[in-house]
Amino acid sequence: MISPRWLKVLRDLWENKSRTALSVLSIAVGVIAFGGMLIARQTILANLDQSYRGSNPSDITLDIGAFDRELIRWAKNQPNVKEADGLTVVNGILKQADGTEKDITLYANNYADGVVLNKSQSVLGQYPPTHGDILFERGSAGGSVSTLGAFNLKLGDPVRLRLSSNKVYDLRYNGQLYDVTVPGGPAATRLNLYVDERTLSDLGIDARPTRLLIQTTPGTPVAQKYALADRLKDELAKRSVFVRGINVNERGEHWAANIIGGIILILVMVGAVALVMSGFLIVNVVNGLLLSQKKIIGIMKIVGADRWQIFGVYLVMMCSLGALALFIAIPVSNLLGMGIARFMAGVLNFDVVASGFTPTILALEVGVALLVPMAFSAGPIWSALQTTAAQAISDVAPRQEASLLEKILARLENVPRTVVLAFRSLFRNNLRLIATLLTLVAAGAIFTSILNLRLGMPATLTRNTGTNKADVTVSFGAPISRIAAAGRAKQVPGVIYAEGWMTTQSIVIRASGGGNTEGSTVPLFGGEANSQFVDAPVTAGSQWLSPYSRDTRDEIVLTQGILDSEPNLKVGDALTLKRGDETHTFRIVGFMLGPGATGYGHYETISRFAGSSEMATSVRVATADKSAAFTKGVAEGLRQSFENANITVVSSQNRAELINTVLTAFNVIITLMVVVAALIAVVGGLGLAGTMSLSVMERTREVGVMRAVGAESPDLRFMFVFEGLCIGLLSALIAFVLSLPTSTLVGQLLGNALRQGTFNTQINITGYALWLLIIVVVSVVASLSPASRATKISIREALAYA
Repeated sequence: MISPRWLKVLRDLWENKSRTALSVLSIAVGVIAFGGMLIARQTILANLDQSYRGSNPSDITLDIGAFDRELIRWAKNQPNVKEADGLTVVNGILKQADGTEKDITLYANNYADGVVLNKSQSVLGQYPPTHGDILFERGSAGGSVSTLGAFNLKLGDPVRLRLSSNKVYDLRYNGQLYDVTVPGGPAATRLNLYVDERTLSDLGIDARPTRLLIQTTPGTPVAQKYALADRLKDELAKRSVFVRGINVNERGEHWAANIIGGIILILVMVGAVALVMSGFLIVNVVNGLLLSQKKIIGIMKIVGADRWQIFGVYLVMMCSLGALALFIAIPVSNLLGMGIARFMAGVLNFDVVASGFTPTILALEVGVALLVPMAFSAGPIWSALQTTAAQAISDVAPRQEASLLEKILARLENVPRTVVLAFRSLFRNNLRLIATLLTLVAAGAIFTSILNLRLGMPATLTRNTGTNKADVTVSFGAPISRIAAAGRAKQVPGVIYAEGWMTTQSIVIRASGGGNTEGSTVPLFGGEANSQFVDAPVTAGSQWLSPYSRDTRDEIVLTQGILDSEPNLKVGDALTLKRGDETHTFRIVGFMLGPGATGYGHYETISRFAGSSEMATSVRVATADKSAAFTKGVAEGLRQSFENANITVVSSQNRAELINTVLTAFNVIITLMVVVAALIAVVGGLGLAGTMSLSVMERTREVGVMRAVGAESPDLRFMFVFEGLCIGLLSALIAFVLSLPTSTLVGQLLGNALRQGTFNTQINITGYALWLLIIVVVSVVASLSPASRATKISIREALAYA
């Protein structure tokens, strides 16, 4: 037989269904926000890793120009090498039907003998591609089931390409594939296309591999990966095969693993904030419950119940509310997490095969749903139990002196009484008001901060791309005369200034014990110290390169990302770098924002170190017009001009298009954070609804008196809705003030996650206006139901209320 105390719990939950529903929803939303972010994180990372592993990815990539396949067999037999493969990479342009053009990377594989590393999967049409066929990578193409929507192509349609040889080729679009190793969606700056090696040969292009892919044996340490890459480079040089670029995947992870991990971590933190906010709402619910059951508590004390027994009854009730919330939270949090994961899958080009809803996450959701309500309600319950039985059952409330606000309101003569009463009630219970404001303020501050961050993003990009402020950058397949490169560039219409730059690869030499070991790979860029294309975002205590002289020629500035692999470096240290058999010692004068390990030095020093004095591997230009359309035309003019002089152009970077691409990718992050802010806003709306319900209950007698003196239902409804609206507007005002420091905090967290320093923010008036509209709607909607209940209270019922 059930004990009377537990029957009371069941009866209280059942008889006041609206309060139970409100409490359950408040807890459920917090658990949904917290659990949903955890599920999204686990789902994304697990499926991202599974998709990446399924491609049998390479650890080391060596760009070395065309080579025979015998070199692949040689590489496979080297120590610490598990597998090797080759890939042909050709840059070019896709000429679209409307006359516009798109930069492409064309990959050619020997599908006949089988692809070993960086495998792709068929999505649509013919796979592998046959003679004359070309396949689009699904993520960078924006394709649909049978129509390549982004390019208005259908299976079998002709595709026109112009490759580095400056010849135009016609191929046949015959499908799509999935290549997880290349950026897709908003992160893709180029279109990725795939053909068979034989198709490339048919076009008269050297189809031999240009990229050597290496997969190391399992468990190979990062240092050994770099050592292997350097040894392979040296061995290839002895064979007269020279490496132009090296890329080492240190952790063997997908290219976006670190970025997405940082972003999701921020979302999980915000989800935890939503959970805590829902806990504050429970405080309001408990206070209302204890207020309505004050006499019942007194009677329980009179019949012999001690404080701990009563305390346990109400804690069990809170635990029961959490248990009920789980029936909503568990399935909805899974839907939310999977929805976010699928959204990010479309952005980062991976498949979501399985849910990340693990037993651990289930246990966390159950734990927080049961413990958070009890933890937040324990204080109010224990405080209420300090009242004596006589005080609890007494109908006489202790007299309190009128507050200053009440005295001021009492003197107002020309203000409607309903407005005065609403204002007075607003500050009736300050602790409850604070608990209600907390969630609404948190939602408003986060929402407006995110939009402030979005508006400040162009300034962030301008700052973080300060090492290359050129409107267009063209890179060559081999070094050419620096003077000739700048001179030819200046002849292209639209170019007003040009500089030749040198780029080369190097490896850190670490001093250890009695010898030296090789560390991380560092790409080096050499240019003029006072170049108009540089406005570097150096960190505190750092400086950019000084004007070139005998004393400053060895200066170098590094990106902060190098500290991940070389954490002991600091300003003033000597840094020894190796290129081939040559070494050079630089002096670190500064660090700048940015991921990865990259170094910037004087052109004269870098070009000599690269063995190419007075040569350039790229040219940077300023254009007369900075718009994306104009700079795109200039980039095309530069490409044609150099290729007409038989100078191979391997890539061109349009700054305006690059910034637009990054902004598109950043909007994805903004969208996710707005979703979480919306969840907190829902929690705040539920809290406001609970607060207004308590206000109606506490003012039952007041409502009866007002009805007795002639107050109509519209007057009562307006009074309570106006009170809720005042709370909402007050929260918006506080949120707007707090959004300034919150914007900086969110910008710092997100910048650190993406390794880009603190993001710039700018006050977004539209964002503030939008939140003001949202909070007005939320406040009115949350107040309508309690206000309607107030209009249904009869005079007899109100005056009999204790």
